[in-house]
Amino acid sequence: PSENPCAALPYPPQTGAPIPETSAAASSRLTAVLTAAVQQRLAAGSTLGPHEHGVYPKGVAHGPLEFFHVFSAPVPHESTCSGGEDYFLSWATTAKGKLKGNVMAIVTRLGGSATPSTECTPPPERTEGSCHRRTGPHGETILESTVLQPGGPTMYRSDVTKPDGTGIILDAENVAGDAKRGGAPDMPSPPLSLAQLTEIALDPGLTLYP
Repeated sequence: PSENPCAALPYPPQTGAPIPETSAAASSRLTAVLTAAVQQRLAAGSTLGPHEHGVYPKGVAHGPLEFFHVFSAPVPHESTCSGGEDYFLSWATTAKGKLKGNVMAIVTRLGGSATPSTECTPPPERTEGSCHRRTGPHGETILESTVLQPGGPTMYRSDVTKPDGTGIILDAENVAGDAKRGGAPDMPSPPLSLAQLTEIALDPGLTLYP
């Protein structure tokens, strides 16, 4: 008999307790918390707009920083396993005049396919980067990293693992689209600093266990 490729998932199972709210309630609560925290810190006169990746499921577009629940059951395909996603995602473009960037947030139970990193790793090929690991005021594990493509975009990322079982990943990039595609930056540096991303991630309201 052929082995079920989904019997051993390629990532650790989710360890966080089931969340106490419906997905819809969690999404709207997290959206309000994140939007307030981001707007408080963006340069004066900045506006938020929808992002090309803020579409889920296919064809359903979400507003700026509006969280949606990415969920798919693990499905075996011959020798591989796909799906198994279960996290809340939100995205927005930022604009101030001609300067454009983007902000992305993931809030998840720990474990699973979108859990935050807890150890520094080398930056991707053909990029330069730095990474710093520290402990937050309430025992959080914080990983702050920068990835710079020479001549191209910069990404700041804060990965925060909270003791209550919530994982948070916050990214800011100095392109309106997606830094992975390269190309020229749309502003000198990302719209939020690493320190600001971490402040937002540490907001007590950004939790799945309110």
